[in-house]
Amino acid sequence: MRFNRINKITELVKLIWIFFERKVLNYGLLKHKFFRLIISTIILFFTISLAVIMYRFWTESDSSVMQTTAVLDVYSCTVMMWIFVCFLFIKILFMKTGTFMKFAIQFPVTKREIKIAILVFELSISLIVISFISMSVILSLIFKYGIIFISRIICNVFFMSISFFLILELIYVVIEFIVDILNITKMKSVIMFCVNTALLMMMYFIGYNKLLDSLLFNYIDKKGTSKIVFYAYLMDKYNFLIPLIAFFIFAGTLSFVIVNIPTVGNELTNSYVNFGKSNKKINMLKSYFLNVARNIDSYNYTFITYFIFLFATILKFEKGVYSIIILSINGIYIYIQTDSIRTIQIQKKYKAFCDYLNMIFSQMIYMFLVSIPMVVLSLCLFGNIKNCLLIYPTGLFSIVVFTFIGLIFPPKRENPFSALIGICVMVLVSLSILLVCVFLNLGFFWSFVVIMAIMGICVYYSLLGLKYLKGSERYERKKI
Repeated sequence: MRFNRINKITELVKLIWIFFERKVLNYGLLKHKFFRLIISTIILFFTISLAVIMYRFWTESDSSVMQTTAVLDVYSCTVMMWIFVCFLFIKILFMKTGTFMKFAIQFPVTKREIKIAILVFELSISLIVISFISMSVILSLIFKYGIIFISRIICNVFFMSISFFLILELIYVVIEFIVDILNITKMKSVIMFCVNTALLMMMYFIGYNKLLDSLLFNYIDKKGTSKIVFYAYLMDKYNFLIPLIAFFIFAGTLSFVIVNIPTVGNELTNSYVNFGKSNKKINMLKSYFLNVARNIDSYNYTFITYFIFLFATILKFEKGVYSIIILSINGIYIYIQTDSIRTIQIQKKYKAFCDYLNMIFSQMIYMFLVSIPMVVLSLCLFGNIKNCLLIYPTGLFSIVVFTFIGLIFPPKRENPFSALIGICVMVLVSLSILLVCVFLNLGFFWSFVVIMAIMGICVYYSLLGLKYLKGSERYERKKI
């Protein structure tokens, strides 16, 4: 019976990855081998470049084994911060699973088995992200020192990452359980995200520096490895077998508790807020704006935006007003959300450029209206006019980029995988461009030119994406 359950979970995980492969890797630009080659080249370039930088750092600093050990322990804290960010990103992205996850309920599997499969998938995504982030450090250490630090890398990077992710998942599931008991399920995703965001910000602003100081002072006082890096501490005190056993016990226990906490699960509700009927004449821009303003996800993102802003304000963080950028995430789904409006345009005379402007400006208007209280409060408390003014060009840039992702990798049926792969591609490209800018030591002017060039490319290919999507839809209708 137990074997049958494991088999079901395995098949469900395979199904998720098959869906990922067929609906993401074989859709849009990713179905072209040339584009995949470009992405692979960018990943390789980025990894090798960072590895070279890190290797030069190890060589020029002439670090001893003890010093490198201390750096690795400190690096584990940075990895945990990235895991926290990755965790939050996955959760906010999966707020829009919608009909995507509905298919899992149709299979002869229990809710517990679905939870395990999703947990495995989320862990897989996190490990891929961490491996990508840490690969340059790992390669540079191997080239410099050989395999001396392999066991420590496993303990500090992978064991710590998985353990920390499971702790965050446990907190998330417990909050979800409490919310279900209180019967406030409509705000469940928002509440859980806000609580975890608060924990992240407290960890960064309050606990992060203290953790680093504790790790460094341990080496300065010649006490060796701190207990904060638990698995490395066990390895230094005993051998690698002990932290290996401890990791499996800890991870197994947490996973068991997580999947056995009962949850109601995601229930499909009305996606729009009713504003009442309007007798006034409505143009296309107003239709697009109302679509954004009435969408329940816009309210979720707005709530999260204000929460982060207020929390940052309490911590006296002046740049908390930039939390408005969270609203631009909805740009990924703007094309899918406005598809019914677009059908009306096609009945008359469809223009891709006008359609694109409506999508961009509707989001920008909503962002502007939401930002007004934040800007006023930020000006009153900090008086930093520059920060308040820069959020609008930054917001416009974010909207253009996320809308571009939604057009090149359209998340049909609210498929979060498409959005995930699109964002990953954009992050890779952006980081590669940033790396080139750092190598060339570009000033403000040329950096601005690069940013404008990126925006221009996004706009151009967004228009091509619109034309391609509408052309393919017409072709499908003709076939029917």
